[in-house]
Amino acid sequence: MGMWQRIVLSGLCLVLLACASPLAPQATPTLPATATPLPASATPVPSATAIAATATALPASAQRPLHFQIINADAMDATPLVQIIARNAAMLGIDVLVSVRSPDGVYALVQAGLHDETVDAWIGHEYDVTQLQALGAIAQTPAPPLTVPHAPLFDEAVQPYTAQAVVPLAARNYLVSIVNTELLASAPLSTADMMGIGSRQLGRTRYRMAYSWPEGRWFATMLDKIGATQTFTDSASLLDSDLAIIALQSLTELRTLGPREATTYVEATTDFIWYRVPYTLDTDVAIRRYEVYSDTLPISVAPPPIYTASGTSFLAPVDVVYGITTAWVRTDKEADLNRLLAQLQSPSAQADIVTQLRWLPVNTDAAGLLRDDPVWPALQSFLMDVRPQRYDALTICRWDVYESILPFVLLGNMRVSQGVESINARLPQCAEPGGF
Repeated sequence: MGMWQRIVLSGLCLVLLACASPLAPQATPTLPATATPLPASATPVPSATAIAATATALPASAQRPLHFQIINADAMDATPLVQIIARNAAMLGIDVLVSVRSPDGVYALVQAGLHDETVDAWIGHEYDVTQLQALGAIAQTPAPPLTVPHAPLFDEAVQPYTAQAVVPLAARNYLVSIVNTELLASAPLSTADMMGIGSRQLGRTRYRMAYSWPEGRWFATMLDKIGATQTFTDSASLLDSDLAIIALQSLTELRTLGPREATTYVEATTDFIWYRVPYTLDTDVAIRRYEVYSDTLPISVAPPPIYTASGTSFLAPVDVVYGITTAWVRTDKEADLNRLLAQLQSPSAQADIVTQLRWLPVNTDAAGLLRDDPVWPALQSFLMDVRPQRYDALTICRWDVYESILPFVLLGNMRVSQGVESINARLPQCAEPGGF
């Protein structure tokens, strides 16, 4: 199946089912683009949004400011990150320009050789690094070692990039419980507790849980937790059928907490904001969106629940966010670039990243500045245990396969056992040229 067919199918899945997931890949609930770099003709090249961090105009001379470009796939405003970069640059006396561009725009321009050569570094996550590395767009010089106190996930994340100039700054796209405290006193501790939300809810609700039901990435986490992917020894491997049936049955049962009617993600998040939905399992983007409505939407954030069938936390792999030096970085800007990247790892900058973006900090010393933040305890509870998400072609293909079958099972058009059989029938295509 071609890339565009998969995109159309994913779109149909979102229309059929209630989703409450990040507005990125959409970071997500939509599947990221294929790991193969996009051809220049595949995506219209959008214009970049530039936000000057200082009053200095961008001159044509060699005295141009240091130029950061944020690769932003979210529907959320990138302004808080722009401001964090600008504020920390000002502390160091560095003149900086920050622009924002979509992932497809960046990849297409680099692929076509039409990239902006004034860009010295990008801010992007793991998937962006994968794409840009394949395009030869990352500086092939070792990044400075990570010297700040940090969680193990960041050591694991940088292992493949010993020769690339990428510097970890944060992590995102984790899953947490989010509760409307007017409707539910506390978050469920397990998926079994989630099934009992109806007996604990306070007053009438529209439905009980918003979630990105057909999202391949989150279903893959469920499969991993139950052990159904232990049979993945090569690209043509199949799921353990018995364990996969348990995982898919669990998801099918949870789906009964969602709305009866088919809704889009936007409709589901709107329901959570305005129409009495007590609980959702979602990510950093959702926290930021719901905090905008804090005057009328009281929320609390809790660690992800225990997946009862496995007895382990429903802790999904996360996307590490990097400062990525371009292959054409100006040599007279490299020192300032490295100084600014180090400053963005400082406790004060990291605390801003947590409170304004709801990302996980790379520097654990930021904890001392976050004692009064209501979300931090939930994030801190799993920071040392979470692992990084990789975006190889095989992983993405398997997510595609899951998403091609999940809607039929979750809408009752296919039995759970048939769903697992259909998934295993399609997985070997991921080993073929062109994939599924």
